[in-house]
Amino acid sequence: MKTTRARLFQWQTARAKEVDESLRERALLDLPENINGVVVKQFTLRHLHILFKLQSPFIYGGVRKIEDIGVFLWVVSPHYNQEDRFVVLPRRKLFWRRLKARLRGEPFIIPTVRQVFLAELVLHPRFEHFYRAIDRYLNRVFRDSPPTIKNAKSIAACYAAGVIHQIAKTYGMQAHPGSMIFDQIMDTPLAALFQLLKWIQADQDPKTPQFNPMQDQVTARF
Repeated sequence: MKTTRARLFQWQTARAKEVDESLRERALLDLPENINGVVVKQFTLRHLHILFKLQSPFIYGGVRKIEDIGVFLWVVSPHYNQEDRFVVLPRRKLFWRRLKARLRGEPFIIPTVRQVFLAELVLHPRFEHFYRAIDRYLNRVFRDSPPTIKNAKSIAACYAAGVIHQIAKTYGMQAHPGSMIFDQIMDTPLAALFQLLKWIQADQDPKTPQFNPMQDQVTARF
């Protein structure tokens, strides 16, 4: 007869397996994510590349300030655009806002989408929870990152270029900057790309260590 501890281990292992499989399957679907109540996109290679360029402390580490939260959430927001696009207002609302500004003797300014996004973010009732929520979001993304190969050759190129090269070369695709394949890989959820990279490593070396983060945590606890 199984002891209570053995039954608990079996139940937690089964539950952890469900979570591992669910997160991996979700990465292959075009589903939105949620960071502390804010709807965001699944984290892509393009997001990582942009945040590398901006030297975000959520990627590089170090002191994380309030403005770093705004930058990170804006980059992964569905509304993100590198150009400062203005908010599109209905004609009726645009007329009354222009009239109100004229009566007050103030300049009439149409805010950009980014300004509106950040203004709403500042008013978030649980703003202090964003630090942990972003960490949780990123931990789920990098949970399946392939292990580093010993004695691997170091290439002087950015991380995104390495990922694109491995995937394009393995699947016989021409992925040069500006091509459709290039953009598709850049905009694919990183958690999905990591699963492909694990298969590539396993094909090249069947002895490549494999892991299941949630199940491994349960085993480590017991």
